[in-house]
Amino acid sequence: EWHQCVAYGATADYTAKIQSGAHVFLEGELTYREYDRTVETDSGPVKVPWPITEIVIDSITVIARKDKQERSGAA
Repeated sequence: EWHQCVAYGATADYTAKIQSGAHVFLEGELTYREYDRTVETDSGPVKVPWPITEIVIDSITVIARKDKQERSGAA
């Protein structure tokens, strides 16, 4: 399952240094918020409340991955 995650401050700066495809362990707080979104209808644009659930990241730990040889069982 995929989750929306957000990071602020130093944590956000650190995420820019993580390589794409890296395995990470995230700790954070589940938050709920909503904003008004404009939706087009037959009678014109209407503002509706739009809920968002996301995880605000407190800490990130990069998990070391084993080499391909170790994973396949080759010596």
